[in-house]
Amino acid sequence: MMRLLYFFLTAIILSNYSNAQFSCNSVRLADVPGQGRYWATACSNNEYALAGGGLADFGGNRLADFYLYNIAENTWMRVDDYPGGAHEGMISFETDGRFFAGFGTPFITSSKKLYELNTSSGEWIPRADAPFPAAYHQAYVANGKAYILPLYSGNTPNIIEYDPDSDSWRVVMQYNSEDVQTYSIGFTINDIIYLGMGYEGFSNSSKRWYKFDPSTETLTRLNDLNVGGAGRQSSAFKINNTGYMYNVSPGRIMIRYNETTDSWVQICNFAQERIANASSFGNTEFGYVVFGQITGSSGNISSNQLWQFEPVDLSSSVEDDVLEENIQVFSGGDGDLHVNISQPGIYQLDLFDLTGRRLATEKIQSANFAYQFTFKHNDLKGIHLLQIKDSNGITVRREKVYL
Repeated sequence: MMRLLYFFLTAIILSNYSNAQFSCNSVRLADVPGQGRYWATACSNNEYALAGGGLADFGGNRLADFYLYNIAENTWMRVDDYPGGAHEGMISFETDGRFFAGFGTPFITSSKKLYELNTSSGEWIPRADAPFPAAYHQAYVANGKAYILPLYSGNTPNIIEYDPDSDSWRVVMQYNSEDVQTYSIGFTINDIIYLGMGYEGFSNSSKRWYKFDPSTETLTRLNDLNVGGAGRQSSAFKINNTGYMYNVSPGRIMIRYNETTDSWVQICNFAQERIANASSFGNTEFGYVVFGQITGSSGNISSNQLWQFEPVDLSSSVEDDVLEENIQVFSGGDGDLHVNISQPGIYQLDLFDLTGRRLATEKIQSANFAYQFTFKHNDLKGIHLLQIKDSNGITVRREKVYL
């Protein structure tokens, strides 16, 4: 009778809770060993990330220091300062293991300088100047080349291409001024560049979203952003081959883009506090947000924090009636979670709170057709989300449980 009461109370409480299919596992990693800042730049591959430059405060204290982050070891190493001097709004990119940074502004005027970082020595190597200056944008890498937009020749916006093998720039195309999004952000998926948001002109937050295909050199307007709002305070990155955008109003919202359906879905809140004007990067497993302005009770604080984002898919690819036959989950408010599995295999059990924060992980191996496992976490009492994955990483069960 007590167990039935627990489940009845759980059902009432959860009826007001949205059945989210995704959660954010937010982890704060090693702080950058330098001054807090915003309007900095960052880029990465699967092993390292480069981050630096930016503005320390509204008093105009711009910075030239740069750092190389070892993703596996969670350690930072300072490299040589940017040789062009202190800049905010810089642009950086990585291709084939090579890191580049440049552009931005030291004050009022924008730069067209570009340098490559020698990751072994920490020294910067000058590369060819771009045909036009730029600041407060991103570089997008497709087919081993970098693309930056918009850059201006007079009042005409341009898309330019950088070839790192020949160290040369090319003006790809000009486009209509009404399609310009200042402070635009985005990512590259399957060598197609998706970008937009930012501002329309210099004052109104934009929901416009575009696709640039370097193979055909065409710029196409897609569907506008359909969740929240994004401006220059937002940041975007790619994990594996999926695009994400962070700090979408009204708060710490993380959204995910589906290029097949050209649509966005709100998935979770990320980090403990809102981080605006941050830099970001991603690899095949995680997304990262670094620097920015933390918005707390005492106002905006320039941050040197690094946060890791893991998109946890709580959806299932198997029909619920099939799952019911193979896996049974029982909980009764005593702190124990009982799992019966009638299908041999290796399984991973992850326990999340209702904000999507992962609290515990267990791996079990079922060698027979009547495997029983007790998930003991008496210190985690309350309503939680349980996710069970098989050895292929496929979610085979998700359940709201009461410990």
